[in-house]
Amino acid sequence: MHTGQLELAHAHLNEAIGLASEIMQNWILLALLERKMGRHDNCMQICDKILSMDPNNERAYEIKGDFFKTNSQIEEAFVQYSRAVQINPESSSAISSLGDVLKFKGKLNEALQHYKKALSLNVNQPNTLMALMNTKLNCCDWENYDEYFKHLVTVVATQIRSGELPCADPFNIFMMDFTSEQKFEIAKLYSQHIR
Repeated sequence: MHTGQLELAHAHLNEAIGLASEIMQNWILLALLERKMGRHDNCMQICDKILSMDPNNERAYEIKGDFFKTNSQIEEAFVQYSRAVQINPESSSAISSLGDVLKFKGKLNEALQHYKKALSLNVNQPNTLMALMNTKLNCCDWENYDEYFKHLVTVVATQIRSGELPCADPFNIFMMDFTSEQKFEIAKLYSQHIR
């Protein structure tokens, strides 16, 4: 999306909020848009506003967790994601994000459990699947490895066919049994993406 389109979306969201400020989804979209536009302080202020209106808004906690994780404030990210999971124990994205934080903290077995749980709740999370595979490799956990890998190959093939940037990046693919053709296609898409 170009800057002009982002500004237009921003104006429309503000207008929608002005008409119906009680619709939390518009506030969430505005927070995400502020983050996309690089206005991280505004994003966090909007999340705080959401939580003042709806203290159990799991998505606002997740967005705050994403901010802290991106800024390497791992303990604060852990707190935010934990709160989101406490509010909604079925939130696959928050559970996966907790896995990311645990992996960063070196708690690989706990991270694995979180990734597995997230995927059991929602199998359509390519980045979580890739994080699970990387973590399994890092701790030499071969249980169900072939099954997960077959699923990953299917997901990556679908992403390649659609022109989407695959969840498997050129650095990680060499640790896995992708074919030469698959490795080439993945590397090609990533090289096109950075141009």
